[in-house]
Amino acid sequence: MPEKTRNPFPCPECGYEPTYVKNTMYEKGTYRIVRTRKCELCEKSFFTIQEREVVLTQSKVNWPQRFDRAKLVTLENNELKFIKTHD
Repeated sequence: MPEKTRNPFPCPECGYEPTYVKNTMYEKGTYRIVRTRKCELCEKSFFTIQEREVVLTQSKVNWPQRFDRAKLVTLENNELKFIKTHD
C-alpha cells in the first residue's frame, strides 16, 4: 500500500482525511510536482500540484532598512539598553 501522509488535502468528493499518495510525477520544463492521491473512505482519486519554490538571493530582497550594528539594543530590567559593539 502507498505511503500514508498527514496532509492538508482532504478528499474533494467526501471531505475525509487522510488521503494517501498513489503516484508522483515531475513535469518537464515547469518543475511542478503532480501527485495522484486517493481517499481511504470513498476511494476516489484526485490530483494535487506543488509549484516550484523560488530561491531569493540577498540582493533581490528589498529590506525596509539596512542592518546597523550600532542600533543593537537589549532588554535589561525592563529597560532598553544599547549594546556597545566593537568593530
